[in-house]
Amino acid sequence: MTETFTPLQLIEKISKKPSRAILLASATGLSIASLIAAYYLYSSQPSPFPGPSGDLFYQWLKAAQSGNNYAYIDNILRTYGGTKETCSVRLFGRDVVISTNLDLLKIVFGAKEMDTFHRTSRFRDTLSDLGDDMLFLTEGAKWRRHRALLSKAFTPRHIRYANQVAIQKCKSVFGQWRNVEVVRFDRLISQVVLDLTCIVLFSLDLRTAEGADDAIAEHLSAIGPALASRVVTPKMLWWLMIPQFSVARMKEHTKVLFGMMQQILDKKKALRGSGEDRDTDDMLDIILDLQSRSNSALSTQEIVDEVIGFILAGSDTTARTLSMTLFELVNVPEIEQKLYAEIIQHLGEDGTPTMEKIAQMPYLDCCVKEILRLHTIGWINSRELQQDFVYDGKVLKKGVSMLVLFESIHRNPKYYKDPNVLRPERWEDSDTWLQPGTYHPFGHGPHACIGEKLAITELKTILVMLLQRYRPLRFMSKQEPRPAYVFLKGIDPEIGLEIEFKKR
Repeated sequence: MTETFTPLQLIEKISKKPSRAILLASATGLSIASLIAAYYLYSSQPSPFPGPSGDLFYQWLKAAQSGNNYAYIDNILRTYGGTKETCSVRLFGRDVVISTNLDLLKIVFGAKEMDTFHRTSRFRDTLSDLGDDMLFLTEGAKWRRHRALLSKAFTPRHIRYANQVAIQKCKSVFGQWRNVEVVRFDRLISQVVLDLTCIVLFSLDLRTAEGADDAIAEHLSAIGPALASRVVTPKMLWWLMIPQFSVARMKEHTKVLFGMMQQILDKKKALRGSGEDRDTDDMLDIILDLQSRSNSALSTQEIVDEVIGFILAGSDTTARTLSMTLFELVNVPEIEQKLYAEIIQHLGEDGTPTMEKIAQMPYLDCCVKEILRLHTIGWINSRELQQDFVYDGKVLKKGVSMLVLFESIHRNPKYYKDPNVLRPERWEDSDTWLQPGTYHPFGHGPHACIGEKLAITELKTILVMLLQRYRPLRFMSKQEPRPAYVFLKGIDPEIGLEIEFKKR
């Protein structure tokens, strides 16, 4: 598995080669000079909201490298946010507004101001090599056209198909396990969900969870750590990254991946043309069916981009959620035992978790909601002003970034009693206490995750199939597993989530 390096580790590796050390020193000097110039240029300008003085670039980057930048950012907000729950900081000479204010949240992510608040340039730069036509990178009219067409692909029929595929994949994977199995769960579940995602998308089982080597999985596994390293590395230093994370290598991986997706699409079209591929319910078939009936059809390049986008976004977030779920079930075995009792009540020891059966499990639903609250994978979301905007009597200038901490909303004692405690039972009567706008595990507004229902179905199906067969006993990692926050929240990959399972 490819490692992820922080900038400090990159510096250590690069400096071992004299030629690169010279380049690194030059780039670092330019970075520092730019930062100093930006500081003096903007330090006299008032920030739109209260916040710490000076440019926090170094402290922010250091917190990101530690894997706990959520605590750092949340502490800034608690210190300076006040009753408005909003503050501002300066990063590399630019104003960044941090908030958990529900009114501001509705504005930033709402439908009315969609053309005022776009995804940040930092976000687009990080994913720039993956294509311009993915749903989570498009804006304006293009985004509306993509969203309108793709939303029709997430039909009940397609979600039921995902449930059936997940059942078969789990039988194949968990059926290989012995009576006692020690598993690096975070890695395995990433393979399971990747395989599942590719079947649901275009009816291709990579079988990586069963130990097969696959070229698609190989290139995807290289792209993920590179993106993570970009998040915690200044853009001006990307070109100095060690070879496997370099800009050139990233482009190489994406080029090969795009070629593979193009071949899959061409083959799918050929089969459809011959009438041999009409019985599948995969998403690519649904999209192509919609193409033939729509006046706003996607181009071949747009379809390829969207398929890769769905693979990256769909498989990673679901796998991270499942890892956080098992992390909590090992830590709190009482919850695992209660959940297992409900599974046996409805399925017995060998029943199949169909959509209808899953819908009859209220405690399962409570557990999933509580995990998504306490461990919000998309813990932070951002937008960037495309024009000046007035809020609360203050003028926010074009280019200002807006950061909303969804996990801080989910852990706010104003909205949740004992917010840092895992308590699935709180959701049993949530209709009596849950305030509108205080629960956002899949984002908020028109840009909220298009695959929410699909992800929940896959997550529940896999969890039931696993717990029905095996009991998670204890962590086997040398260090205690822990969450890490970078671009998304998940188990710290440096430690991993190694778990001992015992057959029921």
